[in-house]
This record gives sequence, C-alpha cells and structure tokens, in this order.
Amino acid sequence: MKWIPGLLLTAISLLPIQAAAQPPTIQDFVKHPTYGTAKISPDGRYLAITVDRGDQDVLTVLRTDDLSPLKVHILPEGKSVGDFHWVAPSGCCSTRSARWAATPCPAPPASGTRSMPTAACRAR
Repeated sequence: MKWIPGLLLTAISLLPIQAAAQPPTIQDFVKHPTYGTAKISPDGRYLAITVDRGDQDVLTVLRTDDLSPLKVHILPEGKSVGDFHWVAPSGCCSTRSARWAATPCPAPPASGTRSMPTAACRAR
C-alpha cells in the first residue's frame, strides 16, 4: 500500500498541462470567410464549394472520399461564381457575378446642411 501515493503522483505528473487559451480577437469575428456555399452531389461522391480568392470567387469540386480537388472552375474576365446547383450526379451549373466591395460612407451632414447623394458600393 506504500506504493499508492507514489503511483498517484506519477499519474498526476503525466497529465497534460493546458496553457491558458487566448480569447478570440475582433479580427477573428469580422474577417471574410475563405469558403462559402458548399453542396454535396446527388450521389454523395463530390463536394462543390465556393472559395474566395481575393477579387474572385471560384467553384472547387472535391472528392468526398479523400477531399482531393477534382476541378477548380475559374470564370474569365475576373467574374465570380455566384450561385451553383448540381444538375446531375457529377455535373454543376453555376451563375456568374461581379464582386462588390463597400466603400466608406461619409459622416452624416451637420444639422441644417444639405446632404449630397453618395454611392454606397462599387464594383471591383
């Protein structure tokens, strides 16, 4: 029975020590996600997902068994993939769109002054 305290001390010393987790930053909550819409093919063999590549969204098709890329669909002229749908077990149909970015809005006019109309968004 003298070995029980030694065994307990050894077991406790082998437990992993967890470092204090850092709280998430504001940037973690407001950054634009890399991956967008994801849809599984009707037969379950493929996963199509929109991927943000900066100024353009592309459609990437992966095999579900190992998540290896099968096809990356990049539209010409910098257009982005809008929405897409599976039209067959191994075929997708997509729409194309232009990316939009918000521009900073001016401060509201002071009381009693005229405001000038401004554009809220501009195409990239």
